[in-house]
Amino acid sequence: MNILLVVHDFLPKHVAGTELYTYYLARALKDRGHEAGIYTREHVYVDEKLREEDTQYDGIEVKKIYFNSLSKRFKLLSKFYLDFYNPLLEKHFGDHLDETKPDIIHIQHLKGLSASFISAARERKIPTVLTLHDYWFMCSKIQLLTTSSKRCSGPLYGLKCARCLIPTLNPLIVWGLYPFHSVLFFIRTIYLRRLLNKVDLIISPSNFLRKKFIEHGISEEKIIFSDYGMNTNLSKLYKGISNNDNKLRFTFIGSITPHKGVHVLIEAFNKLTDRSAELRVYGDSSYAPDYYERLKLMATNSSIKFVGSFDNNRVYEILAETDVLVVPSIWYENSPLTIHEAAIAGVPVITSNIGGMAELIERMKNGLLFQVEDASDLHKKMKLLIDNPRLIGELKGRAREVKTIEENATELESIYSELLRKKLRE
Repeated sequence: MNILLVVHDFLPKHVAGTELYTYYLARALKDRGHEAGIYTREHVYVDEKLREEDTQYDGIEVKKIYFNSLSKRFKLLSKFYLDFYNPLLEKHFGDHLDETKPDIIHIQHLKGLSASFISAARERKIPTVLTLHDYWFMCSKIQLLTTSSKRCSGPLYGLKCARCLIPTLNPLIVWGLYPFHSVLFFIRTIYLRRLLNKVDLIISPSNFLRKKFIEHGISEEKIIFSDYGMNTNLSKLYKGISNNDNKLRFTFIGSITPHKGVHVLIEAFNKLTDRSAELRVYGDSSYAPDYYERLKLMATNSSIKFVGSFDNNRVYEILAETDVLVVPSIWYENSPLTIHEAAIAGVPVITSNIGGMAELIERMKNGLLFQVEDASDLHKKMKLLIDNPRLIGELKGRAREVKTIEENATELESIYSELLRKKLRE
């Protein structure tokens, strides 16, 4: 099969869960004898309205699109709608489909590309699968968090979204612009929901995310639950490595941004007076440098170490030297790859009791849950493990098997084949 994977960002410049999963899947599909190419966008300024680049990453063909054209007169408005609807990129994508003639399109993310890629695929009668990685199709801020970082129950046809767009505390300005912005978000919400219902099959890696989108108006028959497959090969290189320090090591791995809740973790760890524990924070500081500096000022416990960014190929080396992974996110995470990686490495997890995080730990039984955003409760859970180290071994023994990327590729191969057979019957 000729399979085209579409993603908003890609390696090596962009290294996050969606990008990594897309790479692992493309690599696994190629290893099974399929053609698997990537169509993505690069967010670098270019003088031309649109520039394309053909490149490769680990033997995978990658089509990169550079697009930076914003109307000078209506910059904010064009920035708003070009995030999800871009006629120029839609035409380019259609031309790419006509040239490469893929049998299947598997969309991973469309932020900054164009949701109308779905229409382009339908016009050419190419079966399309879409994996949901977050809430972008219902929330322009992606995480279902308000401007004040409060969890949102949903867009309510976009009518709740306008308040997140208006960057002001002046109530007169907020309510003066509210009707105009509400119309914009109403259009975005209805447009994206209509397109999402036109996809042949939607895959949700968590039951929580699936339920949210069904509540949002996506047909229940159209969306299935299927968790991520993981690349387990790297973990084998670090078998036998362990934390040789006398200290119990807690670790955070991820983007250093407010929605990841690192401030909750720092506050909780500061409360520990027992010096037999250490916290290591791994993550790139460039995403939110002001937040990163604030975290360093918050860290009054000398056993907190900010390690900085790292090569993702080292994640299992880091986990091999970790006793407990902490995932303190304040948003409804979908199915965090770090929790899967911890399960593969046999590392217990303490995580927030919401979204797909709670679902994974409940399912895997290899960790503890704490009340989201409650630093005192997180402190209690860490203290419990410090005072009862035997419990860590018990949690390690409860880790379940994680689906491999090879198993995932086999599963998707069957899905793709069934969609192609259905197309032939029509």
